[in-house]
Amino acid sequence: MCATPATTEITTQPRIKRNARVRNPFCAWGSTPMKSKKLAAFLLLFTAVGILIYWVLVFSGVFPVSEIIPGYKNWFMSFPIADGWIAACALLSLVFLIRNNPLASLFGIAAGSSLIFLGLYALLYGINTGLIFNLTIDELIEIAIKIYCLSTGPYLMVYFWRIRNSYD
Repeated sequence: MCATPATTEITTQPRIKRNARVRNPFCAWGSTPMKSKKLAAFLLLFTAVGILIYWVLVFSGVFPVSEIIPGYKNWFMSFPIADGWIAACALLSLVFLIRNNPLASLFGIAAGSSLIFLGLYALLYGINTGLIFNLTIDELIEIAIKIYCLSTGPYLMVYFWRIRNSYD
């Protein structure tokens, strides 16, 4: 659990005492500050490296993109720059987080928000086209990516929102 002071006395009104637990802003979902920071750093690095590896595999032909449904290849190949934005935000956030720079929160929230957008967009595309129900190896990889985006994105947003005013 996070270490927080048990009570805080507020002296604005001399006769009234308030007891309030002060929440440690580094604690995301009940973990310790150091564990949360290490987890956020790992997720940022994994996101950036994962995106880079994914597109290297696509462009090298290891992970070929075929026209599963009309327009699929064009839709799929419209993502490299957007994914590059996510990777850039994740890397910048990681560097600033390591340096204890407040810009980590800006880029961390941007990376998290972008992951949510990507996950929701790809999920609805899969549902609307029926591809999500076509359980091939390629689609299972895509489903894993959607789950990753829709779980990591909110975590990063919450974590970086909580620490946004906590930098030294």
